[in-house]
Amino acid sequence: MSLVSVLEGHFEAIRGVIVTLDASSLQGLEAARLVEVFASTEKACAAGKALCAKRVEETGHFEAAGHLDAPSFLAAVSGETKRQARELLETAGELRRLPGLDESFRSGELSGRQAREIARAGAIDARAEGELLEKARSGSLHELVEACANLRATFLSKEDDERRHVRLRARRGLFSFTDESGGLSGRFCLAPEDGAVVIGRLESIAERLFKEARRNGDKESHASLLADALVALARGDGEGVGPPSYSVLMRIDLEALARGQLRAGEESMIEGAGHVPVSVVQSYLDEAKLRLVVTKGEDVTSVFSFARTIPAALKTALVARDRTCVVPGCSSSFHLEIDHIQEFARGGPTALWNLCRLCKLC
Repeated sequence: MSLVSVLEGHFEAIRGVIVTLDASSLQGLEAARLVEVFASTEKACAAGKALCAKRVEETGHFEAAGHLDAPSFLAAVSGETKRQARELLETAGELRRLPGLDESFRSGELSGRQAREIARAGAIDARAEGELLEKARSGSLHELVEACANLRATFLSKEDDERRHVRLRARRGLFSFTDESGGLSGRFCLAPEDGAVVIGRLESIAERLFKEARRNGDKESHASLLADALVALARGDGEGVGPPSYSVLMRIDLEALARGQLRAGEESMIEGAGHVPVSVVQSYLDEAKLRLVVTKGEDVTSVFSFARTIPAALKTALVARDRTCVVPGCSSSFHLEIDHIQEFARGGPTALWNLCRLCKLC
C-alpha cells in the first residue's frame, strides 16, 4: 500500500470523527484533551505538508500542476497566501541542517510559525537551535519571536542594521478596508520606536477606560478598550486632564550602548515593539518619555525598600523583566499588578527577587 493511500485512510478516519463529533456531550477535561490532540495533529501535518511541498519544488512538479512556482502551487492547495507558502518552503529547506528542529516539527511539538522563526535564526547561527527550541516549549510565541529577532540582529553589522531600519521606516503605512461584517478594519506598519509611542498612548488611555468600566460594572476585552482608546485619541479627548502618562521602555546592554553595536548575547530593543539599532536608543537618551533599562549597568537586583511602595528604578526593572503575567501558561500583558512573593506583612522585602507581575485573573 502506498504512503498516499495510508494517509488518505487515516484522514478519512479523522474526518469521520469530526463529522460526527458532538462537542456538547463532552466533559471539560475530555474536550481540553481533544483540543491538544487536534493541535498536535495539525502541527505534525504542517510539517508533513512542508516537507512534501519542498519535494514538489525540487522536482519541478508544480509546473505539471499548472503553476509558475512552488509557492503558487502550495498556496492554491492549502488556501494560504503566497507569502505564507514561501515561508513554509523556506522552513522546510532549513530542516536538513537543523536536526533538533526537524524532529520537533515532525513530532507535532511546534507550529509552523514557531518552526519558521527558529529556522530563520538557525540559518544564521545553528548553535542557537537548542536554546530556541527550549524557549518555544516553555515560553510564548512573542518571547520566541523576540529572541530570534535579537539573535539575527547581533549578526548584522552596525551599517547593515541601520540600513535595515531605514528600509523598515520606508515601509510604514496604514491600510483600512470594510470587512465582511461591515466594520472598518485595517492594519498598520511602523518603525518600532514610532509604534511604541502609538501603543504607549493607546495603552495609557485604555487603562483609564478600564478603570471607568470597572466602576460602572462593565467588562470589556483589552482589544475593545484599545479600539475605544484609538477613537478617543482621534476625537481629541484621549488623555483627559493632565499630560500624557505613557512612556517608552528601552532595554540595552551597557557594553553595546558604549560600543555603538551589538555582539552575540546582547540586546537593543523597545519593549513591546522589538529590536532597534543601538543608534536609535542613543538618539532617544534625552527624551523625557524614555525609561531605559541598561543591563549589566546599575545592579537593579540590589534596589529594595523597607516600605511597601516600590521605587521607580525597581518598578522599571520589574516591568522589563516580567513582560507578561508570570503564571506559567498565561501570556496576559494588560493591567498587570505587582505582588510580593513572600508577603510584605510577613517580612517579605520590596526587592526585585521578591516581586512579580500578575494579571487580575491569576
